[in-house]
Amino acid sequence: MKKFKFLYILPIALLITISCEQEVIIVEPPITETPAPGPTPSKGSADFTKFVAIGNSFVAGMQAQALFNDGQSNSMPKILAKQFESVGGPATFNQPDINSVNGYNPI
Repeated sequence: MKKFKFLYILPIALLITISCEQEVIIVEPPITETPAPGPTPSKGSADFTKFVAIGNSFVAGMQAQALFNDGQSNSMPKILAKQFESVGGPATFNQPDINSVNGYNPI
């Protein structure tokens, strides 16, 4: 009875190993053409002179359950302020900074 069990395993193992075929990857040099310029941003009828960000950890810039300087510089309001600046918004954005490289864990 044990011999029959191994006879079923052998064809299944052969099918699995033979059916896998490696795809050949051809390495090509990167394209050095300059990309086409995108559309120029416009504010339309919106007014971006004042911007207030109220929210939770996403707005504060939490990373790994702690506040960092890098996390705050990559927070959602900071990114939005950069985008608003490109369409004529104010050049300065005041965001409170905890001034901690090691981070602050509020939990």
